[in-house]
Amino acid sequence: MTPVYLSTGAFTGRVNGRNPRLIVDYADRLDCDGFEFLYFPDFEDRLDKLIRLYVDAGLIIPVTHAEKKLGDYVSTPTDEAFGTACELLRKNANAAARLYPAGTPKLVAHCWGIPDSDSYIEQIIERVGILRELAAAEGAELYPENSFCVHGSPLEHFEALALRYPELHFIVDTRCAQFHGELERFTASEVFRSRVRHLHINDYGGGYKDWNAMYPILQPPRGNVDWTSFFGALRELSYAGTITLEAPSMLPEGVDCTTLNEGLRFIRNGLAGNP
Repeated sequence: MTPVYLSTGAFTGRVNGRNPRLIVDYADRLDCDGFEFLYFPDFEDRLDKLIRLYVDAGLIIPVTHAEKKLGDYVSTPTDEAFGTACELLRKNANAAARLYPAGTPKLVAHCWGIPDSDSYIEQIIERVGILRELAAAEGAELYPENSFCVHGSPLEHFEALALRYPELHFIVDTRCAQFHGELERFTASEVFRSRVRHLHINDYGGGYKDWNAMYPILQPPRGNVDWTSFFGALRELSYAGTITLEAPSMLPEGVDCTTLNEGLRFIRNGLAGNP
C-alpha cells in the first residue's frame, strides 16, 4: 500500500507562529502514515531540541523538505552562493537523517529559485550532482523537485538530470506540473516511470504559467487538476513510491484536522480507484 504522508507545512505557518509542537499535539488525530517535515530557518536555534522531541514522541518522519531558499542559492551563478547552498544542504540532510533514524530519508529540494530560476541550467545540473553527494554523506537521499521555472520546463530539466545521474530520483508536485501544463506529460514520461519516487499533492486553479494564480494553494479537488486521469495513471503504472499531502489549511490555534483528513482520504480513494 502506498504510504500517504502529511507535510508539517500544511498546518504550521505564519498564522500560528510556525508552532513546532503542533505535530506532536495533533499527530494522533491526523490520518496519515507519517509526516514530511518542512525545514524552517526559524527552527535553527532549537533544532536539536525539536528533533529529540519528535523522536521521543515516536513520530514517523521519512521525508524532510529542505529549506526553500536552497533553490535560490543553487541557481545563483556565483561560487559564494553555491557555498551557502552546500552548507544549507548539509544542515538539512543531517536533520533529515536524525528525524528518521529507521532508514534513509528522502530530502526534497528546490534546485532553482529566485531571481535567476533556471537561467543557468547546465550549471544547476552540475551542482545537483555535488548536492546529492553531500546529502548522501549525511545519510539522506536528495530528491530534486519540479519547482516553478521562469524559462524552461521542469520535465525537460528532470530528463537532463536523469541522463547525467543514473541513480538520481525525483519528486513531482502536482500543482507545479499543472502550472506548467505538463502533468499529463509527466505521468506519460519515462523519467516518471523509472525515477519518480515521491509526490506532492496540491491543486491549482489557474492557467498555463499564470503567476497570479500561484496562491492560494488549493486543496484537492478544488482546482483544475484532472484527478481521475492522474490517479488512473498512477494505478496503471503501479506507482510504488510515497505521497505527501502538501495543500495547507491552517488555524491560528490548533490544527484543521477535518480538512486535512479529507485530503488524505481523497488521495487514498484516488489510489484505490474510488470516486
